[in-house]
Amino acid sequence: MRPALILAAALRRLGEGPETIVAVSAKCCADLVASLLAINALGAAYLALEPGYPAQRLAFMLENSGAPFWLFPGGVPADCVAPVPCLVGRSDLAALDPASLPREHDQALVH
Repeated sequence: MRPALILAAALRRLGEGPETIVAVSAKCCADLVASLLAINALGAAYLALEPGYPAQRLAFMLENSGAPFWLFPGGVPADCVAPVPCLVGRSDLAALDPASLPREHDQALVH
């Protein structure tokens, strides 16, 4: 549970919370479970994306959802093309400047 809480804290610092969407991709593993638990703990929703989808479809899904980044708990595939920042884990989340992310939702929802 500790990895999920650490990830939830990092996501909260980036402005994720109730009524926000976190795009996530991972093979079924402990990192995926921790990511989904973290997103759930925030009250956010997750958008499951498959990196193998056509780039145009991924771009549409990311743009339409308003997700400010794409989380890859197990590592970003080499052939992945994304119109938003791709984050691998806690180290990427800690280093990212929240002001650099596009926000479509009301910041007042973030606790």
